[in-house]
Amino acid sequence: LAALGFEAEPVRRGGPSGSGPSRPPFGRAADADAFRDALATLSDGESPRDAREALLADLACHPSLKRGEIGELDAGELRSLLDRLGECDRPYACPHGRPTVLSVDEATFAAGFGRDR
Repeated sequence: LAALGFEAEPVRRGGPSGSGPSRPPFGRAADADAFRDALATLSDGESPRDAREALLADLACHPSLKRGEIGELDAGELRSLLDRLGECDRPYACPHGRPTVLSVDEATFAAGFGRDR
């Protein structure tokens, strides 16, 4: 766990069922889910390097916008988001390989607004 940037206290018999990270990995706050994911990755037999890469991918994706949240952004925030996306080395997929941009042909787009007739 130390190789992944976590410090954790051992579970004490009769004490709490577990404890999370005592400091954030890689200078960012990590939640208990990231800690559990790191433990699961290591228990699956992956090397600390593989686990570190998986953890970094999770930390990169965790704060990302989710479906339905885009409407909460104003025009300036949307422009900034697109500008930052354009600065990425691989802007078309997240670290897990999921697409960040979708291409939709005009007919499909029009049909989505009931304008296909």
